[in-house]
Amino acid sequence: MERMEVLMSFLEKVSNDPVIDSGHISLYLFLFKIWLTNDCADSIQISSKQMMEGSKISSSATYIKKIRYLHQRSYIIYRPSHNIKEKTTIKMKMEGLPGNIT
Repeated sequence: MERMEVLMSFLEKVSNDPVIDSGHISLYLFLFKIWLTNDCADSIQISSKQMMEGSKISSSATYIKKIRYLHQRSYIIYRPSHNIKEKTTIKMKMEGLPGNIT
């Protein structure tokens, strides 16, 4: 699947999701940017602080709510580290969102 198709598929899916707001979209777009920067790797390692700063989310509670929703609705695979010294693992969903993992 082409890189832009992943983004277009996401945008199409969220247009029909009544819960998605600008915070979810901002977080997803930041993750998409990091994924592209990492040559579309199977998974990316990133800290919650980096995700919050990159997506302009200032509240930890808001960040957790947004990232968990993206995971629960299968827009991404989110594996928190539960250790402040370790980074979180994120996998971008492919092919139809929700769909297969690359």
